[in-house]
This record gives sequence, C-alpha cells and structure tokens, in this order.
Amino acid sequence: MLQGFCRLSYWGQYTANAMRFKKLTAVFTEQNKSGTICFEMPISNSAKKALRSAERKTSLNRYRKARLKDALRVTEDKQVNTAVSLIDKAAKWGIIHPNKAARLKSRLSKKFGSTTTAEAKKSAPKKPKTAIKKK
Repeated sequence: MLQGFCRLSYWGQYTANAMRFKKLTAVFTEQNKSGTICFEMPISNSAKKALRSAERKTSLNRYRKARLKDALRVTEDKQVNTAVSLIDKAAKWGIIHPNKAARLKSRLSKKFGSTTTAEAKKSAPKKPKTAIKKK
C-alpha cells in the first residue's frame, strides 16, 4: 500500500454507481475476487496532490499515445515526416522506449523509402568552412 493512503472497500458489483469514487484507483488482488472493490484513498495533503498530478499525467500520456497511434497509420509519403517527428517526441516524453522509436522509424523508412529527419540532416550538403585571415 502506498504511503499516505488508506484502503476503502466497496461491496457490490463494479457498476457506474461504484464510479462515484472517481478520484480513487481500484486495487484488485488474488484475495479480492468476491465482488469487493478496494480503493486507495489519499489521506495526507501530499498524497492528494500526488494523486491529482498522477491523473493529469495519465490523461496527457493517453492523449499523446493516441496521437502516436494515429500517426503510425501512415498511408502516404507526405505523412512520414510528421510520423517520425511524433515518434521522436514520444521517445523524449518517455511514452515509448528509444529503441522502439528507432525500430518504428526504421520500419517506416523501409516501407516508404523516404528519409527520416535524422538522415535528412546527415545527407544535407555541408557548407565549406571559410578561412579567417589573421592580421
């Protein structure tokens, strides 16, 4: 059990009436299969704040993951660059592992034969360095 939390039990079926505990998270264990739903409820102020911030982060991560899934349904060459940038952002945000991001970008480039943003930067022609004359 988390520090600063107490356990509440709700007897009955898990229905919409049970969802009135919307600020609470359900805990299911092997002992808890008989229709009892236990919830972890914050007691201290820091635990309440942690629960609020966790809910915000969870909703943001769900939104970002949904955006990533939509971007991966690429059907045209034009959409590849936006998909690659979203894959990079998802790896930066911690939604997917960096190795998975590399794998997804590799598969997209193999499927569409286009260059990704990192490859485009590498293959861009370099500017010649100008020599600075000392007086």
